[in-house]
Amino acid sequence: MNFASIQSQLKTTRGTSWRAVINDDRFRLLGWPLAIEIQTRSITDESPLPEIIAEEFQLADMILNGLETVIAESERLLEDDPAIEHLRGNGDAVIVTPHIWISRETVIEAGPTRWAMVLEIDVNPDFGWHIEFNGLTALEIWAGD
Repeated sequence: MNFASIQSQLKTTRGTSWRAVINDDRFRLLGWPLAIEIQTRSITDESPLPEIIAEEFQLADMILNGLETVIAESERLLEDDPAIEHLRGNGDAVIVTPHIWISRETVIEAGPTRWAMVLEIDVNPDFGWHIEFNGLTALEIWAGD
């Protein structure tokens, strides 16, 4: 899979990002469909949403080309997280909208291959698990908003 194959599906979201669902059953995280979100600005304003730049396109393409590896690595880290096990076991909250998150701000500050896999929960959309990556290598997992 590559970025060009889903580029036509991108829609603006939250006034800060471009987003597309990856409609391919081979690419699911913990059984949930994945999306890709490219945040081209941090704060919503009245101006048109900035377009995706070459560096973001290249990063998205690299991630999507290695998506099987990314999913396997993400699930491995999540399996070791006790909070995810508790969440699955008690049923009070459900994981929603797992997505690849490319932030222009992060790319500028941390480097052109930095991004995160984010899993939100239905009871608090501002809270989520973040698996930070450098390229296709997972660096750490943390939860918060």
